[in-house]
Amino acid sequence: MRVRTVKLIVLFVLSLIAGPSLATAKVWSVISTRKLDPRLTRQLEDMARQDHSTVRYLSVAPAPGFRGISRGNLTIEMYQAESPDTLLATLKKNFGDAARELTQEVASDGYTLAVASENFTPPYRISITAASPRGFHYALLRIPQILNSRKPRGFEDLEPPPQRIAIESVGRASTVSITDFPSFPERGIVEGFYGKPWSHQDRLAMLRFEGQHAMNVYYYAPKDDPYHRLLWRKPYPPAQMKQLGELVDTARANFVDFCFAISPGLSMTYSNDQDFSDLMGKLDGVSKLGVGCFALFLDDVPPELQSP
Repeated sequence: MRVRTVKLIVLFVLSLIAGPSLATAKVWSVISTRKLDPRLTRQLEDMARQDHSTVRYLSVAPAPGFRGISRGNLTIEMYQAESPDTLLATLKKNFGDAARELTQEVASDGYTLAVASENFTPPYRISITAASPRGFHYALLRIPQILNSRKPRGFEDLEPPPQRIAIESVGRASTVSITDFPSFPERGIVEGFYGKPWSHQDRLAMLRFEGQHAMNVYYYAPKDDPYHRLLWRKPYPPAQMKQLGELVDTARANFVDFCFAISPGLSMTYSNDQDFSDLMGKLDGVSKLGVGCFALFLDDVPPELQSP
């Protein structure tokens, strides 16, 4: 009896030390028939950790009516749309006439999300359909809001409000269906102002912020970065190239396109082959960091050509 008592005490103490993960043992069962983008895996595990839950990955959907191992568990089903066109048709069907002008470019970042629960209690199943990793990312951003919603009947407190919410109830079972997509293709920030540029840490924080708020592009164009404007011909020094590489990696990790801008208009001679070669060489050097988006900024330059 004494040995059994000691074991019980040890288990109790371990549960206190380990916290909710051992004490409650909640599980998120993630079902996907396709291999998940590593960024989505990381996102799921970060969110589950904040919910004091652990993640297990399955490739086969559970039987109908499955509620998880115990109360409080959650099943997340992630379905890849057959094509962007298929998702576009679904979004238009769900959203009606208001989505008549919806384009494939915008729809590729959209998703549908269905939340199943009993009597509008915390959900036991969330089903997501999207056509791209970014679409899944935006859908997953909704999960903490859904789990913490103070108005589960309609999720009226979701921010920003999704394009469409529909509720269906049959007996104790209820399903809240969400259809969402961006309002326009490019959503982001241009760091293109005069004066002291943002610090490296400012930019890293801004890229993470963009990723958490469904923005998809960041333009690097600080006017007072000399290598962007005044010294546009010269390559970046190694230390600054390293920082640019960190920005590119952080943008990608947060589903943001890093767009490198250059502003040569104050001193470039457009008919000069060497100037053209210098410009292409500068962009080629930055491309080796993984940049695939470039912008040529010709604002605040003389309105007339300065050279023959």
